[in-house]
Amino acid sequence: MAQQIGSKKGKKRRAPQKKIKKPRPTARNCIILPEAM
Repeated sequence: MAQQIGSKKGKKRRAPQKKIKKPRPTARNCIILPEAM
């Protein structure tokens, strides 16, 4: 049980930070690049 809580806390804290940092710049660049050009 201690391992499940640790892995859940580490995955929940790492997943949102990596998912929000990656799709945000790519999606903004993809939408701003074609629209500006």
